[in-house]
Amino acid sequence: MGTLLKIHELTKIFPGQVALDSVDLEIETGSTHALVGQNGSGKSTLIKVLCGFHQPTGDSSAEYYPQSITENASLDNPIPLRLGDGKAAANAGIRFVHQDLGLVDTFNAVENISMGVGYTKRFGGAIDWKADRKRAQEGLEV
Repeated sequence: MGTLLKIHELTKIFPGQVALDSVDLEIETGSTHALVGQNGSGKSTLIKVLCGFHQPTGDSSAEYYPQSITENASLDNPIPLRLGDGKAAANAGIRFVHQDLGLVDTFNAVENISMGVGYTKRFGGAIDWKADRKRAQEGLEV
């Protein structure tokens, strides 16, 4: 398995608070990671910058290697990822499920995941639940 995502020198500063200080991260294809730390240690901030909810502070860079999904890139030809850009993150397949406060208790996993990335629509505007279940399953398998 190869590299899927690399982040270099990611910093996020809020007024009066350094949330992330020059974070480097490399994620391998097919691997599982956990962000562990005390309250206020930057776990949610890291995820929110990756998904485009927050802009990074200063110079940082990231690239992804979608060779596990398509053949459009190789280890020699990574695709730059604009940190803090939600559309770029979505195009790279980066998703997250909100903490408990962000989940809808009456929704199942597919509905909660689809809520964050948008529902697949069929002709006429109806939600295509079969396509959304497939998309959620594919996302969980990566």
